[in-house]
Amino acid sequence: MFRKSDINDIKYTYLKNMISDNFEILEDGHSKIIFGYNGTCKTSIYKYLKENGNINNYMFLDYHQELDGFNEKDKKLIVSPLINSIEEKNYSQKIILDELNFRKALKDNFEISTKTDAQLFGEKIVTAQTNNHISINLTEIELQNFNQMLGTIPLKIFIKNKSLIEIINNIEEELSNYKNILLKRAYKDVIEYLSEDESNICPICDQPKENVKEYIRNKNEELTIAENNVINSFAKDNIIIDIPQLSQLKSLCNELCDDKLADYILCNGNLEILRHLKNQLIDYDRLEQEKQELEQERENGYRNLENVKETINQDLHDRFDISNDRIVFDPNNKKIEITMERKINEYSTGEINLLKFLFKIYEFIGSNKQYLILDDPISSLDIINHYKIAYEIVKASHSKTIIAFTHSIEMLNTLNSQHNNFFKFYYIEKINNIKELQEIPSNYPDNIITLDNLRRYDVNNILKALIKKENSPRTDNIHKLFHYNGTYIDPEFGISNENLAEKIDNYTPLQNISFLENSYNKVICLASLRVWVEKQLRKLLVENGTEQNINDFDSKNSLFEKILYIFPYGRSPIINGIPNNLSRDKLMTKKVLLNQGIHYQSQVMPYYFALNISIDDLNKEIVSIKNMFTN
Repeated sequence: MFRKSDINDIKYTYLKNMISDNFEILEDGHSKIIFGYNGTCKTSIYKYLKENGNINNYMFLDYHQELDGFNEKDKKLIVSPLINSIEEKNYSQKIILDELNFRKALKDNFEISTKTDAQLFGEKIVTAQTNNHISINLTEIELQNFNQMLGTIPLKIFIKNKSLIEIINNIEEELSNYKNILLKRAYKDVIEYLSEDESNICPICDQPKENVKEYIRNKNEELTIAENNVINSFAKDNIIIDIPQLSQLKSLCNELCDDKLADYILCNGNLEILRHLKNQLIDYDRLEQEKQELEQERENGYRNLENVKETINQDLHDRFDISNDRIVFDPNNKKIEITMERKINEYSTGEINLLKFLFKIYEFIGSNKQYLILDDPISSLDIINHYKIAYEIVKASHSKTIIAFTHSIEMLNTLNSQHNNFFKFYYIEKINNIKELQEIPSNYPDNIITLDNLRRYDVNNILKALIKKENSPRTDNIHKLFHYNGTYIDPEFGISNENLAEKIDNYTPLQNISFLENSYNKVICLASLRVWVEKQLRKLLVENGTEQNINDFDSKNSLFEKILYIFPYGRSPIINGIPNNLSRDKLMTKKVLLNQGIHYQSQVMPYYFALNISIDDLNKEIVSIKNMFTN
């Protein structure tokens, strides 16, 4: 399904450079849940699969895009796959035509303001005058040639007189055609040798025939009149044209067939306008192609929903108390219209997300595709809808394959508890600035992300003590082990807070081992780091403060309170001798990192934070915090 060696799309070179050589998501029929904190390339992999994966066998869901299939109005919920994307394409096309505004340009530049006016210039101008889509086929070279033939004469004046010039061309064409007819009868001889009286008698058969000279003379007179009409018409606009210019204009008229004339008018003879029109219309045509592809997908999606019509009716009745008569399938418009119990805006985000998820599941189940790939499927869900989504994922995975990317640890635990050992779980770790995919062991009867599951590595009983702390009242002495108000040795576990501080004093960067052992090491490092910071702060008081300062510091119950004691808001530190790199602001930026392990009676919380920081980032944070206490 996804492996580094298969990434050939240059757009995803950055992704290829971010992941390890053995980073691989197998298409093996097993449903998989891939956990990673923000910034671990989950979304990039999702997008890559969407653009480069097996579209015939994969379907995709992320909530932002699934808004695409829903329209809302009062109590009506319209479900129609991709309808909003299609409407967005329509709107973008309208924006293009509104911006081009052919109607205004034709009126302003050429006084073409009605359909009747437009008809004089062909069907394309008629279409443009109603601000509808057209194509522009005129080339830049053709435009430059036309402008050269036009010379300094304004295009508007030329268009105004074009019909008069065409009269000249028509007369000349008639004469030319007439001459071609006479060629067989020795046209030159007739003109040169026949007398005026004989000109209508055939010199060979003495039969009457048309008066050639009279015809030609009359046409030449018409031609002269037509030429004078053109010259005089231009003169009315203070433009003097001579015979060579007139000849150029006649040639220009002959070159401007209906389509080229329309294009020439629409760009107003301007090269930049021509380029702009073409670029905009290329965008329009691209949108049209994309829209047609979306329409096909929409039709397929609606058909998939119809395939599971009974399931949809039953689920909406059971989950939202919607009777079947309020669920209308409309195959002509490829939509399902649902009348909800109350106005759509009165439903929570979680409820709407559940609906969107359900319809994607329905579409997936009704299709012939095998894999559904999800991007954070429990985003913005409350706990009830979280479990409902998890149930649907489990149910769908009975017949098809689910691949879900998530930053929710709860999702891992929920899915494993609902379908034990069925899913394969993975974690994205960053080590040496490279992302690696690690399998999370799931051979546990219930939750897989708990501190208890790390106990096999707890040779020094630190984790055991941490678990007790997480489940003990704040008054219990076990909390003293994970703070520093002077040396404290826990009698039950035989370890001291000095032991924890020494882990940071003697810290060597963590190395990549396995998911569980990495997790254990992160949890212990984070717990130890807070102890070490409190020890360093207390040491500053011992070296630079008073006995009262030390007693006041020891009376504080949390690192946050201790920081504020030494660095009170709006005042200078209570003691001198503060290292140059140390300040309240710097410590507060690390507060969540340092304080995460104190959540009362929440056994898994230290594990949560450990999973949301990579080995690389933890190594950097420890170095950064230690440097704060050096001058």
